[in-house]
Amino acid sequence: MPLRRPPNPVRLLRSPSLNPTVFGDLAGLPAHLAGTAARDWLATWSIARSMAARPEVVAALIEHGLKVAPLPGGAPVSAALMEAAAVWPAALDALVVAGDARALPVADELGDALAALVASLIVGPEDARRARPDWPPEYWDRWRSVRRVVIGGGVVRGMLGAHVVDRAGARLQQMGVDARLTRATDAAGLGLRGAASLLHASGVALDCGGTAIKRALVRCDAHGRHVETLGPLPAPGRVGAQAVIDVIAHAVARAASPGPVEVALAIATYVDRTGQPYAGQLGPYAPLGEVDLRAGLADAIGRTVNGRVTVTVLHDGAAALLGAQVEQPDADVAIVLGTAIGCSLAPDIA
Repeated sequence: MPLRRPPNPVRLLRSPSLNPTVFGDLAGLPAHLAGTAARDWLATWSIARSMAARPEVVAALIEHGLKVAPLPGGAPVSAALMEAAAVWPAALDALVVAGDARALPVADELGDALAALVASLIVGPEDARRARPDWPPEYWDRWRSVRRVVIGGGVVRGMLGAHVVDRAGARLQQMGVDARLTRATDAAGLGLRGAASLLHASGVALDCGGTAIKRALVRCDAHGRHVETLGPLPAPGRVGAQAVIDVIAHAVARAASPGPVEVALAIATYVDRTGQPYAGQLGPYAPLGEVDLRAGLADAIGRTVNGRVTVTVLHDGAAALLGAQVEQPDADVAIVLGTAIGCSLAPDIA
């Protein structure tokens, strides 16, 4: 049976994103982190910029033959920057695997920033609260009850992820913050696994992120649910709603057999109870807030597979929590470090 679907965090508030969360001035954290935002350290574009600003890291990349995309200049975060930055964390992981000490300051920095984020959320210091006037006290109360945190996302796969999560956990312990951090076994596939858990029958699961669409074929039988991961496809660029729908429908059509199909879609945009994205958001999936997404997808996919289509849509953070609970049923929250930072809280935290 599919796992119970957690409520989307926007039922409590319309701005649950962790990206602008400001780190509190907490004892035990490096002083330079206080007052900065989570996205300044943990988003892929920030990781890439930190690496590019260190000549010794750039030299290490060249020496190891690791190719990365040039980063566009200018301060604003753009689609071009996100696309270029996508490969930099994997290159950092390769340096860690190679045992190159020049990578460690960046890896340590990521671990400290992750600890700062978790500590600021659970402790809820006044300076962090003031920086999030959009969060009501009830939301902070939910974070205060968090004890079991699962970390996923492409940034924390491999040896880099092990280093980052271990360092963050050790720093939290030194600070006296009562939280246990665990890295998901399949960190990069957490959202895809969660989407797959929602399928009642055989079908296709998608995790639509900022830079790629991950896909899996799911087969359900008397022995359980079998998930076959397929190759990812590029995420849509800055295009209109119908073009985004067509990209997603194409991703399904390349995986599904002709005939009726059930689709579970995790998507990097906030949605309501029905799976309809809210209008006025940012990112490649923002145009979907202006159309009936489930109906549009069912129509576009149905024309391709020539059969009835059932579509379930949920936020990618909620999907990650479901994926985490497949492995750790007692997980309170999943935090996903990918293109940006996603998360979902379990609904039954006191």
